[in-house]
Amino acid sequence: MKTPPTLSELSPTWQRYWRAAAQHGRRLLASWTTSAQPPTGGPSGRLATPKRLAGRAAAAALKLVAAVDPHIDRFVLAHIGEKKVLEIHKHWIVMVWPTIRLLIGAILIVWAMFVGPINLIFWHPQGFWFLWLPGFVIGAHATFRILDEYRDRFMISTIRLGWFHGVLSTQRAFIPIQKVLDVAVLRPMVGRWLNYGHFKFESAAQIQGLYRISYVKGIDEVQGILMMLIVAGDLPTPQNELIEDGT
Repeated sequence: MKTPPTLSELSPTWQRYWRAAAQHGRRLLASWTTSAQPPTGGPSGRLATPKRLAGRAAAAALKLVAAVDPHIDRFVLAHIGEKKVLEIHKHWIVMVWPTIRLLIGAILIVWAMFVGPINLIFWHPQGFWFLWLPGFVIGAHATFRILDEYRDRFMISTIRLGWFHGVLSTQRAFIPIQKVLDVAVLRPMVGRWLNYGHFKFESAAQIQGLYRISYVKGIDEVQGILMMLIVAGDLPTPQNELIEDGT
């Protein structure tokens, strides 16, 4: 049985590649486990505690979320008295399949980069691309779908309904609440268990961009507030008690 090649049997180009990758990995690990040198002198570095690492990760996550958030508050017409009542994210069920695909892509990439070089999988270095490229494509597409679903928002204000969608190219649709003639609520069997559903709106316009809103979480509560605005034209409770940020 033919044995896989060792690192010394690879071509010089691949040997330099894997040595550079190992060196970069050591530097990255060191940057995660040590803190920067204090500005006033002292020791060159100190071990970062799990609490510090968690704080850095949380701060980076908050910055990332703020960067990709659609910030729909800027479309609220506060100067004419409009107030946002609800900002609704899609239900978490829409994230399940993209997250699974993202994990599959990450596994393929890690498998290609770290398992292949130690000769547990590939018999030839060119086999690296057979796992890395599909893993990159699957992971990139899944990441885009996660961003797309996260940025999809449904807004209810005191005078209109709004829908915001898109990552690279964006779409916005609005309809005055008083123009809504009929609201249909669709709750599939799984949606009844997980508390989500779909809205269908009918208005005086024949064609509108805000026709169907899918995967609305807590759809019964949202429908109740929407009916108050459509029928009564106002809310029976103070406005600041009903505002949500969607989290």
